[in-house]
Amino acid sequence: LHRDVSRRYIATPRDATSQRLATLHRDVSRCHVAPKTRSNPLSTLSTLSTRTSGSSSLPLNPLNTDERKLVPPSQPSQPSRHATSKIWYNMRVKLKSWAKLFRAVNLPTVPGDVLAGAAAVCVGAGSQPSGLFMRVGCAATASLFIYMYGLADNDIVGAATDKGRPIPDGEISLRAARIVACLCLLCAVACGVLGGLPQLWWIAAVALTLHCAQYNRTKWPAIMGICRGLNVLCGGAAVAGWDCADFRLMALVAIWTLYIFGVTKYSEGEEDDPTKKRRVGLLIGALVYLQLVALLVFPVREFLIAGAGLLILLRLFKRLMPEVSAS
Repeated sequence: LHRDVSRRYIATPRDATSQRLATLHRDVSRCHVAPKTRSNPLSTLSTLSTRTSGSSSLPLNPLNTDERKLVPPSQPSQPSRHATSKIWYNMRVKLKSWAKLFRAVNLPTVPGDVLAGAAAVCVGAGSQPSGLFMRVGCAATASLFIYMYGLADNDIVGAATDKGRPIPDGEISLRAARIVACLCLLCAVACGVLGGLPQLWWIAAVALTLHCAQYNRTKWPAIMGICRGLNVLCGGAAVAGWDCADFRLMALVAIWTLYIFGVTKYSEGEEDDPTKKRRVGLLIGALVYLQLVALLVFPVREFLIAGAGLLILLRLFKRLMPEVSAS
């Protein structure tokens, strides 16, 4: 058949069919017949028929052939595995940088202060007011956002001096850190509005925010102790407002203030002493156990369960992020 096409149609094409067959023969010779290789013309034309017609069951009929272009089958575009891996790697690096900025392993220690203060007021009152868990949950979340604001503001203030932190190392830009710090404050305000928290809570929350900003600029250990004491007060204020003045709550505020003051005082110079830095991290993490003791002394079942969950979360964070510093 191949020789017949060459002999009868290529030399003197007489009509449209012969011209199409001549073009087809040239394409077969150019694309499918390798030089210095003897091939079977029938199998070659059958292969061409499969590619042009899209069906492997119909052989090529040279006397009834549609005029089609020989276009190689298109390959579906697939994303590069290397590019996908690079995207995931960049995301992990960015998340790790933000975890360092917010000292993520310490975040579970913040809501427990609010739970302890709220439990002390509930036990002192002898009853649980309506909407208790909604208010305490919003107060604990707001305290967490205020704490995150303080951590971001701390790195913003020390951007020029705190070596080894995400902002000086170029992992997070100063502008991005400022935007996130402002968003944290807005989220804290939104939590206060959503929970319908009383006036005393707003006063305590504003005082907590100002003391966080003041500590970042002075590094006085007493101010950091007051910050944690105010966090406990926020829990009591969320439950009873101005009626939260109870010796149980005041005792917790004093204990928290003195404990964090001592830890902060001990942490001075930890940047140059890895052993001291590790001990400071353990002391900060031990605050969760102190919160559990307070929740056992002032038992409210739901708060105790939440405190146990925070302890599990703390241990999980320390296992998943061993490279993230606690201080």
